[in-house]
Amino acid sequence: MFKQKRFLLSIILIGLQLCCSAADPDSVKSSGEDVVLKFDSGNVSSPLLPADTWEAAVRFPVTTTLDVTRGELTEIHYYVNDTPETCILKIYSQASVSQPGGLIYSANVLPEVTSPRWNTHYLSTPVRITGRDIWVSLQFRQNREMRTIGIDGGAGKLDGGRLYRKSDNSWSTLQAVSKLNANWNIRALVIVE
Repeated sequence: MFKQKRFLLSIILIGLQLCCSAADPDSVKSSGEDVVLKFDSGNVSSPLLPADTWEAAVRFPVTTTLDVTRGELTEIHYYVNDTPETCILKIYSQASVSQPGGLIYSANVLPEVTSPRWNTHYLSTPVRITGRDIWVSLQFRQNREMRTIGIDGGAGKLDGGRLYRKSDNSWSTLQAVSKLNANWNIRALVIVE
């Protein structure tokens, strides 16, 4: 009985892997000069969050961006499970470990969102990587409890699961808010010169 359950679970996991890997942006590197900055390991689920305005963010610290200094951030890949009322992609400069700095790029991505799947936003103006921290986020408003932005299966990294809730007016982490040990499905493609 145990072997049958284990076999069925293996079949389900293989099916999920085949289903999700075809659209996974990890496989879309266009050349050896492109670098994908990420914390996640592929889409597994989406956290159930109550109605509010949220911002799901990843922080790429200087230890990550130093290797791509002088490169240009040209694309953001993100997974949307349920389409929210609004969806704005934001890129911030460095401020502190716990909250982003000034806004350096913003775009309404709602018209280009399809769900449930990986989405790509091509920046209208590439962002130069300066070797400092950079935050990439998706701000979304939902009028009911929903599963909006995708997450991986963990283990969660502190910088892979930042979360802002408008009604609290504060930054926290995905794990603190939802008890999920995971990372957001948000990735940044940098073209290195």
